[in-house]
Amino acid sequence: MKMKKHRVLFLWMALSSIYGTAQTNNELFSNNSRIKYVSGQGLQVNFDDGNYLFGIRGFFQPFFSTEQVDTLERFSRMTLERARLDFYGEAKKERLSFMLKMDYTDDFALLDAYMGFHPGPFNIYMGQKHNQVNNREMNNDEGYLTFLNRSLVSTTFSRDAREFGLFIEPSFNVGGIVVNPVLSLTSGDGRNAFGADSRERIQGGFKYAARVDLLPFGEFADNGQHYIQDLAREMDFKLAIGAAANRNVEATHEVGEGSGDFLFRDENGDNLNANYDQLYIDVLAKYQGFSALVEYVSTRAQASEAIFTQTGTPITDENIASFYALGDGINAQLGYLMSNGLSADVRFTQIMPEFEVANSLVQEQTQYTFSVGWYSQFRAFKVQYNGAYTEFSNVVEEGVNVEQTGWMHTLMTQIRF
Repeated sequence: MKMKKHRVLFLWMALSSIYGTAQTNNELFSNNSRIKYVSGQGLQVNFDDGNYLFGIRGFFQPFFSTEQVDTLERFSRMTLERARLDFYGEAKKERLSFMLKMDYTDDFALLDAYMGFHPGPFNIYMGQKHNQVNNREMNNDEGYLTFLNRSLVSTTFSRDAREFGLFIEPSFNVGGIVVNPVLSLTSGDGRNAFGADSRERIQGGFKYAARVDLLPFGEFADNGQHYIQDLAREMDFKLAIGAAANRNVEATHEVGEGSGDFLFRDENGDNLNANYDQLYIDVLAKYQGFSALVEYVSTRAQASEAIFTQTGTPITDENIASFYALGDGINAQLGYLMSNGLSADVRFTQIMPEFEVANSLVQEQTQYTFSVGWYSQFRAFKVQYNGAYTEFSNVVEEGVNVEQTGWMHTLMTQIRF
């Protein structure tokens, strides 16, 4: 019964998005309160002359893909890739906010659930949140991705970047240069890290992370530093230079977004895992519809002393790559968005393992992606095609690599409400 109610709600809001464009800015005023619906941006209710706000918005993505690797059988699927619903609010006088984000296609529907406190230039959040300390594309919300899928850099060294903890995100203007640092202290276990029981003991230690973005030519229009395409068609050249680093202490998951996937021990038999470190550098530029992104990632794992599997096998530089995603990656993309909503983008991505061994989680891959799409007014509707060609080089034993190639074609529509 609950699922039926959710489907009815999604259907109603989707139809409102498609057919309500002509009434984009309808407002109802009553006793200093206002109800406003904007196609593609959702429903907002303001109280007390705008001092209190409550909003609902979302999107869903019907999705079709087909892929084939060399002579293997073609694989196709048709699915609802994402079905998101956001509930958010703000109390300006009290400097408080909240966010609740759900995905009804996910086995664990809860994505974000956090409270915010906003004293002066600081934004302080507590709860489960999309942590903004990864590569720039990974920091993007899934509803604003340039391509239909995240790059190999994002999917190899991250999962969905949501974590539970404390997040501090201030913003400063220093001589016309905008500085946006991010600090976070999280559980180090990804999202919904409660195990089979919320009282279950979490394995491993905390994750300490920091990121800083420099905007030498000032703020982007419409917070454009948080997505790649130039949706706002910047009138002046804009640039964002970013760097991030994090350490997940005694990580028990391949990219530090899970708990208890594997446990090592020291010589005395006590649990002791390796620390998992990530380093990111990226540059984003936009100007009058053009956008360019280059980003680099490097990951390593190291233990404070000798560690062993639970059966006593020593963990070496080589076999540790079968537990942690270790290596380097580069992602570069270029695109143009026309004033009529048509877009074209290309992307080059390459990942390299730290250790070229057969059991490494990271194997050498190079991918070339091309995308064309179209946005309606207010970005309420999008249709997009992706074509991706991937070259694989898998180590099967020392000195022996198996080379493969594959194509993937994807078509998706997105409806925002």
